[in-house]
Amino acid sequence: MISLQHITVTFNAGSASALCALKDVSMTLKETEFTVIIGSNGSGKSTLLNTIAGTVHPEIGSIIIADNDVTSREDYLRSVYISRIFQNPLTGTAPELSILDNFRLAALRTKSKGLKIGTTKIFEEVVKEKVSFLKLGLENNIYKPMGSLSGGQRQALTLVMGIMDDCKIMLLDEPTAALDPRSAALVMEKAEEIISVNHLTALMVTHNLKDAIKYGSRLIMMQEGKIEKDISSPSKNNLSIETITNWFN
Repeated sequence: MISLQHITVTFNAGSASALCALKDVSMTLKETEFTVIIGSNGSGKSTLLNTIAGTVHPEIGSIIIADNDVTSREDYLRSVYISRIFQNPLTGTAPELSILDNFRLAALRTKSKGLKIGTTKIFEEVVKEKVSFLKLGLENNIYKPMGSLSGGQRQALTLVMGIMDDCKIMLLDEPTAALDPRSAALVMEKAEEIISVNHLTALMVTHNLKDAIKYGSRLIMMQEGKIEKDISSPSKNNLSIETITNWFN
């Protein structure tokens, strides 16, 4: 589904402050595989996600998604494949618009815009059905402004918004970092279910070692812009927090 070959990314190239964020990184993500990425700050985790998403372009290497070379393709042109969940629940939603209107925008993300799309009662029922999956009671409040919701509610809704079109890939950049423990647990539970039920290929960056162990079938640790460890199930199932913590020493 996703293939990165010899990816190198340098910020401020040619200057005294040049930083090589990714160094000759190669990896392949199989279809429906859920991969978790960990590493210290500055190890290249988010840069890797940004490179796949298209917000960062490598100076060396190639990116293949669904057999298409997207190396030079801008992020908005990759949205046909990719849905992205950001760390900040405020990102990716319009706070002044209602839940329904935000879902309307999500449904139109990769489609040509038309005045009639998303304005029918049928669309409202579709949104209510999808929102009810979260079991938060929000399906009864779809006209409520998104900005009036808690961070956990908004982040949970962005997960469902992410599958309003035909995306096949979900990128999650520390999706629970800004949430309280209860909300974080809900978001991760629903994210895992959405990824599984919709047969998505998923890549998640996290600093939460418990989540790194609990979720996904593959664990990658990055260090200084390189892949330091790459462990798949069943070996991943035998990892402990103590073991992973020692990797950082």
